[in-house]
Amino acid sequence: MPFLHTATEKIYYEVHSPVFTDKTETIVMVHSVITDHTLFDSITAELTQHYCVI
Repeated sequence: MPFLHTATEKIYYEVHSPVFTDKTETIVMVHSVITDHTLFDSITAELTQHYCVI
């Protein structure tokens, strides 16, 4: 599992992008405290056809 480590936090993330170039736009999705990354499972496949999704 990839994690971003800061001085005080450890943040889990996923990167989805079947075709990534320097011109690919990026969408960063952030969930609330009471949910987790699976909240976006239903839309990630569609978005990755056009964007890099983090």
